[in-house]
Amino acid sequence: MDTKEITDILNKISIEDVTGSLEYNPLEIFVNRVREKEICHTAIIADLLNPYGKHQLGTLFVYSFLNFLNVASDDFSVNELEIKKERKVKSSLTNMDERSIDICLQIEKDGGKCAIIIENKMNNAGEQTEQLSDYKRALEEEGYNVMKTVCLQGSYYKYIGADIDITPKELFSIWEPLVPDSAFGIKAYLTLLENMDKKTDLLKNANEFLRLDDNEIKKIRTIALSFNEIANSVFTEIINKLKEKKLDFKLEKNGLNTGNIYKIIDVDPCLQLWNQEAYNKGPNKGFWMEIWFYDFNRFEIWIAQYENSNDNLDLENYTKRLKERGKWYYGDASIDPILNNGKKTKKFDFPNKNDFKEMINYVSGLYRTLYRLYGD
Repeated sequence: MDTKEITDILNKISIEDVTGSLEYNPLEIFVNRVREKEICHTAIIADLLNPYGKHQLGTLFVYSFLNFLNVASDDFSVNELEIKKERKVKSSLTNMDERSIDICLQIEKDGGKCAIIIENKMNNAGEQTEQLSDYKRALEEEGYNVMKTVCLQGSYYKYIGADIDITPKELFSIWEPLVPDSAFGIKAYLTLLENMDKKTDLLKNANEFLRLDDNEIKKIRTIALSFNEIANSVFTEIINKLKEKKLDFKLEKNGLNTGNIYKIIDVDPCLQLWNQEAYNKGPNKGFWMEIWFYDFNRFEIWIAQYENSNDNLDLENYTKRLKERGKWYYGDASIDPILNNGKKTKKFDFPNKNDFKEMINYVSGLYRTLYRLYGD
């Protein structure tokens, strides 16, 4: 299918009448530059970071990106920020005259100059000779203070000395919760980022799996088949420990019980904790807690709400993060996502007795705060 055929199909699709910013579709760049994957991503990401980019969503992308890097965005105005793509610098290496920084964020204020270097290695390319250090030296010779060096990495990423490495999935987690649902083109690109590494991850896992002998494969199958049973057992232990803290949980039966109730979801697996009376009269009605059990190695604690609910969360340090399965999820805003797989949510390692005990205390305290309960 060539470009004209794709364009003809797109022209036949009925598109909702929305403002110009919501009509922008970054995937159009892929049609024109499909053979230049890395350059293509650089063009899109540079435009998203640009407050005056085609998206017309202002500072939404760049400010959230700077926040992820722990760079204060309130120290400068939009007019003092410039996003440069393929920014030329003079190399200090004897065998090179000029080099190009993929994306350079430049801030000039009151005579001072700062910069953030972004190198795009989403195609898993290796480092060129002294790449980031050469960029940094060149900018410093121009009078810039280089605040951060960032490398956008693919799934098989190689350490090239950046201050921060960011995967496509982490970019998704930074931006997706902020983008309006009606901006379907941008949402489509972010979904692409979220899923970019799945194929290569699965291939890597398959290659490792094929190296195992038959007995090891049998063990893996046994563990995989028993995953839900293990999760259910652990969730039951969590409930028992919470009951010891005077949280009198009762198993939900057809939604008829009142008071404190819980529900174990086998499919996910996930443990839901909520207070039926608080649904009706509490300050946080319409919210509940979810404890997720992942890959035998960690728990994640979220607060959840149905997406069509108009109730406002009255709880410090929890912010709306993502929507899935018809629900909004709220994460702990005090969590540093850089140290937590790109997520702002409370995480506990498993199996780890100290972490398990800490998690029980955290869940108990959060449950009492969420529903304004009192007790030991």
